[in-house]
Amino acid sequence: MNIRPAPRSERTQANNDPDDNTTFAILSLVLGIVGIFLVGILSMVCGAGIIGCIIGIILGINALKSRGKLMAIAGIIFSTIGIIIGIVNIVHVW
Repeated sequence: MNIRPAPRSERTQANNDPDDNTTFAILSLVLGIVGIFLVGILSMVCGAGIIGCIIGIILGINALKSRGKLMAIAGIIFSTIGIIIGIVNIVHVW
């Protein structure tokens, strides 16, 4: 008995294309929003928020080539705002 696997559809192949990966864009956006929350509202953990925002910028820059370009740009903007708020909090405390 010769059983062959079903052929993969074009949609399944498109989902496995690394150029269509939006994971970095989503992570950049989430890290930017969480970073603003950490440095703005919970100023006690300002360092963790700034580190998260730096990672968000790096992921956003890497995700600019994917389909989630707008999410990547939003993540970069949120992360940049988080870093600025964090620096202002650090300067204000000192």
